[in-house]
Amino acid sequence: YERAQFGNFAFVPRSDGSLSFLKVDSYAPPVITKQPVGTTVKSGKTATFTVEATGSIVSYQWQNKATGKDDWYEPEETSSKTSTYNFVTTAYTYVISPILVRCRLTDSKGNIVYTDEVTFTVSRKIIMEVTVYGIKRVLVPIHNRPCRRT
Repeated sequence: YERAQFGNFAFVPRSDGSLSFLKVDSYAPPVITKQPVGTTVKSGKTATFTVEATGSIVSYQWQNKATGKDDWYEPEETSSKTSTYNFVTTAYTYVISPILVRCRLTDSKGNIVYTDEVTFTVSRKIIMEVTVYGIKRVLVPIHNRPCRRT
């Protein structure tokens, strides 16, 4: 006899020539069906990332890191059962921009899958545009100082 499977059940041959009737676990590992999308936001605004997946996902851990760095940072507020990550930017965020973002999904059996890494860019917040002697100047905040000319 050879093993035969029908849906969630299987007939498995024994050494004595008889067959065992078994229920087969229909477990399927998680599959990401919608990846997060990279974005650009102004400093002080919120960037939102989402992921969708099939399977019995028990946790989503969003991670981010500055471009060129080795270690991923896991903000405590993102460790949950939510598939959405709201990243609130600050003036400092602009300094380390662009930032890579991804999500680690863990299922009920401990299997882990990662989303694609997406780029998140923070644009400078323009305080004021002025023209002096025909030359356009832009004032923007930088490094905890009120503003500087560019």
